[in-house]
Amino acid sequence: MNLAAYIPFSLAFIMFAMGLSLQIVDFKRIIEYPKAMVLGLACQILLLPLLAWLIASALSLNPLLSTGLLLIALCPGGVTSNLASHLAKGNNALSVSLTAVSSVITVFTLPLFMVLLADTSNNNVSLPLLPAIKQLATMTILPLCLGMGINHLANGLVQRHLNKITLLAALLFCLMIASVWYQQWDNIRFSAVEAGVAVTLLNLIALLLGWWLAKTAKLQQAEQLTLSLEVGLQNSALAVFVAVNMIGNGQLAIPASVYSVIMVCSAVSVIIIGRIQTARINRDPTAQISNP
Repeated sequence: MNLAAYIPFSLAFIMFAMGLSLQIVDFKRIIEYPKAMVLGLACQILLLPLLAWLIASALSLNPLLSTGLLLIALCPGGVTSNLASHLAKGNNALSVSLTAVSSVITVFTLPLFMVLLADTSNNNVSLPLLPAIKQLATMTILPLCLGMGINHLANGLVQRHLNKITLLAALLFCLMIASVWYQQWDNIRFSAVEAGVAVTLLNLIALLLGWWLAKTAKLQQAEQLTLSLEVGLQNSALAVFVAVNMIGNGQLAIPASVYSVIMVCSAVSVIIIGRIQTARINRDPTAQISNP
C-alpha cells in the first residue's frame, strides 16, 4: 500500500467525521467556559511544545525523533480525546469545543513552530510556511466544515449514521498507524526504546499537567477530566500526515505511531479513574473537590 497516497484520504475522512458531530455553538463555548477553554488552549498550543522540547533535550534524542516528538505536541486533540472524555464522564461539550477550536488554530501554529524549529536546528526539515498552512487547511478545516454543514442541513440523517461513520474513521486511523508500523518496522525496532520512553513521558506528563492545572484553577471534576484528556491525547493522524505527506519523511512518523498505542492505554486508565471518581461523587456530593 502506498502510505503517502492513503493518508490524506484517511485524515480528511477523520476530520469530516469529527465535523459531523460539531455545531456552530461548539465554537462559542469559549464564552460559556472561558477559564477552561483558555487554560486548555494555552496548554495545547504553548506548554505541550515546550514539554516536548524539554523531554527531547533531557533524553538527548536524535534530530528525527526530536522533531517527531514535537510534531505530536503541536497537534490538537482529536476524536480519541472526545470519546475518552465521554467515557470518563467528563464535560463532553467542553471536550468537543476544545478540539474544534484547537484544530482551527493548529492550522497556523503547527507550520509556524515547525519553520522556527527548522531555522534553529540541524534536522533538515523543510516546511514552507504559507503552502503548509494552505495544505493543512485543505485537509482539516475544509472536511471539518463540510461535516458541520451536512450536520446542520440533515441532522436527523447524520445522527442515525454517526456511530457507523465514527467507527469507519476509527478503522481508517488504525489502518494508518498499522501501515506506518509495517513500513517503518526496521526503524521502529532500532529506536523503539528511545521513542517509547519519550512519547510515554510526553503523554503521561501532559495528562497530569492538564489535570493539575484544571484542579489548581478550581474547575469542576468533569472539567478536570476533560482538560487532562484534551491536553494528554493528541491527533496523531495529523502528525503522521505532516510527517509523510508534507515533509516527506516517514521516520518522523515513528513517534506518532508509537504514541498512538501508548495514548490508548493511558486513556483507558483515565476513563477508569474518572468513572470511579464520578460514582463516588454521585454517592456523596460533598466529595466534589472543586467548586464550579
